[in-house]
Amino acid sequence: MTRSARIFLVLVAVLMAGVIAAPAIGATTPMPAIDLNAPVMSGTQCMPCHATIAGAKSPGHIFQHGSHMTLSCDACHWAPPHTGGVSVLPSMQSCFNCHGLKHGTKEIARSACPTCHTRPRAELVPKGHTPGYAGKQHGIDSLASSNVCLMCHDASWCDACHIKQNVDTPATQPEYRPLMPSKPRKPAITVRPDGLVTIGQCVSCHPDLDAYVPGRVIFAHATHLQKAFKCVDCHRSFPHGPETVERPSMPTCYTCHGLTHARLGLVATDKCASCHPKDFVLRPVDHTVDFVKKTHKVAANTSPEQCAMCHASDFCTACHQGEPKTVGGSKRPQVIPADHRLQPFKVQHGKDFLAQKGACGSCHDSASCEKCHSTPMPHPADWTSSHPLAKDLNAQDCKVCHTNRQTCEECHHRGLRGAELVLKNCVVCHPTMATTPATSIKPSSIADHAVHFVVAKKRGKPYRCEQCHVGFGFTAVQAVGTAPALNQGHDLRSCYECHGALDYRNVMIAPYPGNELCRRCHSDLNL
Repeated sequence: MTRSARIFLVLVAVLMAGVIAAPAIGATTPMPAIDLNAPVMSGTQCMPCHATIAGAKSPGHIFQHGSHMTLSCDACHWAPPHTGGVSVLPSMQSCFNCHGLKHGTKEIARSACPTCHTRPRAELVPKGHTPGYAGKQHGIDSLASSNVCLMCHDASWCDACHIKQNVDTPATQPEYRPLMPSKPRKPAITVRPDGLVTIGQCVSCHPDLDAYVPGRVIFAHATHLQKAFKCVDCHRSFPHGPETVERPSMPTCYTCHGLTHARLGLVATDKCASCHPKDFVLRPVDHTVDFVKKTHKVAANTSPEQCAMCHASDFCTACHQGEPKTVGGSKRPQVIPADHRLQPFKVQHGKDFLAQKGACGSCHDSASCEKCHSTPMPHPADWTSSHPLAKDLNAQDCKVCHTNRQTCEECHHRGLRGAELVLKNCVVCHPTMATTPATSIKPSSIADHAVHFVVAKKRGKPYRCEQCHVGFGFTAVQAVGTAPALNQGHDLRSCYECHGALDYRNVMIAPYPGNELCRRCHSDLNL
């Protein structure tokens, strides 16, 4: 067996040993971890990011991975394909481990230049082969690695030239010698495509995360890392998938940019020039004339948060309220929703706002609400703790949205559990309770408290709130079962524990038994 034949058989055995089955695309099994320093294997290292591995992408080359699938990937890729932010392509020497290698009299793979190169042969001459290179310099290079020269040059051609030039050199090795470099195993660098995004997952391939690419957004990871943001705050999923690169969307940026945090002010700037270069086209391609005139209202109602990233409310109101385009110009037609002119809207709009129905924010900001409501709306983030200190609050404002006052009363009455039910304790917040007769007070929920102010004269001491209320908004009887809401009918079982009931001396504890109690306030019940 010739030396070339032995080399071929050994090489094929090594290459075939590395063949592995690639997982099916779209499989639901967990994505395997990738060791960036392990020998290159398509199934575990390439497929998580490259769903298909087809032909060469570098211009001037002819290559198909499909023609080489019987070989192990690391037969050509002697180093990880992506290292230090650059793509490392196989060297020409790895190609000549098969191309041009003869088994007997036949080549294992063709070595003619047009097999892999589309450019004319004259353009394939290395850049270092300048006029005069055939002199001293090529001798120095060939002594360092004559094997490299034999990828293009025939040994007999070299020897014939040496004899002609009367150069005393030993005979050139007869043919290119295949090689498979043996590199020491490096420590594992693991990337987990199914794991959380961390800086350690990225820096091995992206040593300079903040390198600016012209035409893209201006962004500095370092600035955000210094503020203790985690990668997953913006990268909700792993950035690289099969044939995809997932970058954070603009709404993700607006979770901080443009956000005002109560009294602390702006969290991060929302100026366009802070993130977009001067040549960046800010206007979305779908914002056509037809979009503005006909269909933008659909987008505004469906996802107003998308519009708010670029447009402040005054941008919308200027048009909708008919303001002129230029100072002193003619007014434009108003565009106000028809239901806003109806009486039910005034009553219902508070509830709708709390339920996040409609797109109030596209036209209204706090200032527009305060034209009717002295209370800041929407409430600041710290409203729960700060509103007791606010001045000029109007209780009627609260009732627009907070029609079920149970939550409010649980907080506002929390310190009054042991308070006495007397006029001076109640009139501070409810001045209408000073009205006489108490039965004429509206609403009735206040009236039925006010009528008990006179009890102290008969009992010698007033009632305390906690004697009837286990929790404010609930009576002791109601707390046992399902409590009715505040705007539902009275649960009279607790009332009749006194009204119409007899004490141990067979004397009525409180007057108005039966329906007489109801008629005290409700004279129109026809009872």
